[in-house]
Amino acid sequence: MKLNIKKLSLENFKAFKSHEFEITSKNLVVLDGPNGFGKTTFFDAVELVLTGDITRYISLEADTIDKRSMVQGSPLTYDLALAGENVSITAEIETDEGVFHLKRSARKVDLDQGKGLGLKLFKLYTLSRSGEWTEILQEKQFLEELLGAGYQRNFKLFHYVEQEDNTAVLKSKGSTKQQKIDHLFDVGDYRTRIEKIEKIKGLIAKLKSTAKKEDLQYRRQEIERLRQSVSADTVDTADVAFERLIKITQQPWDIAKIEAKPSIISNWLSQEGALNGLKRFRHGASNFFNSRYNAAVDKALKPKREAVESLLRFGVRMDEIATYREDVRHYDFSLLLFGSLDAGFPASLNGGFEFDPELFNSFNFGMDYHRFSSAVASLKSAAASAGLVELAYNELQSSREAFITKFSNEHINHMASDCPACGHDWETRENLLRQLELHRVTLEALVEENSKTLKASIDEFKQQIITPILTVLNEHIATQRNSVAYKKKIVDLSEEQVSYLKRLSLSYASFGIDLNEFYSASFSLDEVLKIKELDDAVALLYRPVDFDAIGEDFPDIFEQMFLSDEKSVLEIEIDAIDRKLHYIKLAYMRNSFADIKEKELSLIQADETYRKAIYLIKAMDKLVSIYNENLNAYVVSIAKGIEVLFHIYSGRLLQNFQSGLGIFIETDGKNLSFREHPKKLHDAIFSMSSGQLSSLVLSFTLALNKRYAKNSIMLIDDPVQSLDDINVAGFIDLLRNEFSERQVILSTHEDEISSYMQYKFKKYTLDSESIDFKRALYV
Repeated sequence: MKLNIKKLSLENFKAFKSHEFEITSKNLVVLDGPNGFGKTTFFDAVELVLTGDITRYISLEADTIDKRSMVQGSPLTYDLALAGENVSITAEIETDEGVFHLKRSARKVDLDQGKGLGLKLFKLYTLSRSGEWTEILQEKQFLEELLGAGYQRNFKLFHYVEQEDNTAVLKSKGSTKQQKIDHLFDVGDYRTRIEKIEKIKGLIAKLKSTAKKEDLQYRRQEIERLRQSVSADTVDTADVAFERLIKITQQPWDIAKIEAKPSIISNWLSQEGALNGLKRFRHGASNFFNSRYNAAVDKALKPKREAVESLLRFGVRMDEIATYREDVRHYDFSLLLFGSLDAGFPASLNGGFEFDPELFNSFNFGMDYHRFSSAVASLKSAAASAGLVELAYNELQSSREAFITKFSNEHINHMASDCPACGHDWETRENLLRQLELHRVTLEALVEENSKTLKASIDEFKQQIITPILTVLNEHIATQRNSVAYKKKIVDLSEEQVSYLKRLSLSYASFGIDLNEFYSASFSLDEVLKIKELDDAVALLYRPVDFDAIGEDFPDIFEQMFLSDEKSVLEIEIDAIDRKLHYIKLAYMRNSFADIKEKELSLIQADETYRKAIYLIKAMDKLVSIYNENLNAYVVSIAKGIEVLFHIYSGRLLQNFQSGLGIFIETDGKNLSFREHPKKLHDAIFSMSSGQLSSLVLSFTLALNKRYAKNSIMLIDDPVQSLDDINVAGFIDLLRNEFSERQVILSTHEDEISSYMQYKFKKYTLDSESIDFKRALYV
């Protein structure tokens, strides 16, 4: 099928901002230029526009990039492309049906925002007759009609030899090499069918596994055990009327129509089952209830010792706490006021004397707080005034003595009659001194008179104020002294403590214990409490218990079956439980027969499935064997179709290996290898250099292309970089002789090789042209 590329246009693709490649030759097109100038970009563009993929990029991404940290942006986008532009490849191709225009295009913004290569973002368009680009929605169908069936896989194997992957096939295992070319022999689909059969066989194999076989054996044994259990049961088969055993709850075994499985009913009837557990519980119910009652006594009447002590000491008087709080308050006030007044004068007046008027007036002092505070204030004022007069006298006396001393001092030579301080003329100096002495005597008399007045006021304050108050306080303190410590202790109890003690008192009362005979009788904190007597009274409450008659499951049975209701338990008779046991045993027998029948049917189905699985596995093994035998034989026969071509081509390209003798292909349909000689056992690749391996790959690809290619195009990326000159000559001769009907597009970075290739083709009157990529990249 004819397929020639006539034109290739790139827009914002990789290294090219915008460039159009015109291709006129239908035979040889040489892409010239140093490495890194876009020759491989040309091949990538052709592969992308024809197949929608770039195989080498997909492999690179899978092998080198962690997809969990894959960054945004695509390496296919030209670095300086603008956000609103498209990345596109346009190709003009010629086929037997005429000339077609194809375009792959994607928006730059989509490629930038996406992760990875973004190959799937490139949409395929074709140029309609009206000159408009139309998107191809059924891409695979369109390209298969244009390029042939299997165009995508054929392109990589037949039409494109990559520079960096040209020896990968040869360096893989023989079976891998065979798998890579299976579709060349039209057996790829059959290999896929064999794989599907193997997968199905693996699923079916689970139906005949050892576990399935053991399960069948277990089912047979289970059915046999059920049969024996039913036949060995000596239950009287006479019907028993249904009667509801427990009315407060609904139990699954306490219903008229029991349809549970025999295994469940068997659990009900077992020694550890619900019915026998209920029977044991009913027998030991009285001991169980007594133990619960004793536990309730312990919980209610066995608090910590500190709580019992507080209850017995303060319990009888807890209702008087408010009164005791006032008593303590008055007592503390009495001590404070007594201490202040009993200190004597003037110490007693140094205090603040600020008391609660209401609390002060509550005492029968014969005066109210107003009178008391007024008397105190008056006395304090008199004392203050007396103090000021005495202070003035002392200061004046001190000043006078200092003045006289100074006046008599030799440094003050004042012999005149006028006063040097006030300037008054006293006629003589002696009169001046006499007047000073007279003032001292006057002030001293004044101070003495003030002292007598203050003393009289103090005596009056003591007699009328302090003495009556101290008398009342003494009586009050004496009255409260013996009980105040007790009252302070009970008053210090918190609300929570009082509430707890009251609840504890009610608990004792609920069990019939009167605490009045155990309460403390006095206000003394040293009184011996009747704790032992109370413990003895509590001990009399305990009921007798036989703990051996109480099972570990009794609490659960009592709670779950009877909702902790003793009356419901006592309503059940032992004979009623025996009748219920008989009723359930009859249900067990009926259900067992039905269960045996159901299990037998299930066993038959499972056994049939197991046998069918064995049969199908054998049939599939035989089918896979037939497939493999025929496929291998078919592959061997088809391989002969390229053996001669490959032998000739490899000899032409390996002139310096075995003097130009070719390589043989060996395959048994499963493994593929290359041999220097049919009798040699090892693969030829172990004897070849990298350059020879490249020649071998070229030979193999050329043979495949010659024999199986459906399109007349061949792309080879730098085929001569590792070939010797003699091998290059052989390669060019092979191309111009065997592939003259192909459009061969190859790249090289050596100008001499490019010229030589074009010369050799023109000598055979074949078209050839060169595209200068160094110039193209910077146009």
